[in-house]
Amino acid sequence: MSDMASPVETILAQGKEQRINGEYDEAIALLHNVVEQQPDLAEAHLELGLAYCFTGLFEESIHELEIAARLDADNPEIQLHLAKTMTMLGRYEEGLHGFQAVLQLAPLGDPLHAEAARQLSYFQQFG
Repeated sequence: MSDMASPVETILAQGKEQRINGEYDEAIALLHNVVEQQPDLAEAHLELGLAYCFTGLFEESIHELEIAARLDADNPEIQLHLAKTMTMLGRYEEGLHGFQAVLQLAPLGDPLHAEAARQLSYFQQFG
């Protein structure tokens, strides 16, 4: 068994790195390639959704984040990013539901749990 990453994993890692570095167009091209090759890979949809969000392609972002959430419903990181994007776009009810899901999925003390609790507290003060 080899420790080497598969070609798809390598492209995914490159796309994520480019997204983090602000090279969004390059990231989107790579991540779109990964999604085409492995449409059931939740992490690829997550990364593509985040890259779309940073470029202002918000509907595309939500679409990809929702796919990631369906593929890996128990992943609190995906749920948190989807909830944050929903609230950013004014879809507060959906976002608040997502933050509550993160509280259920991430254990107390986990940074994702703490972030969801902060977000809920912030948005509930207006509700």
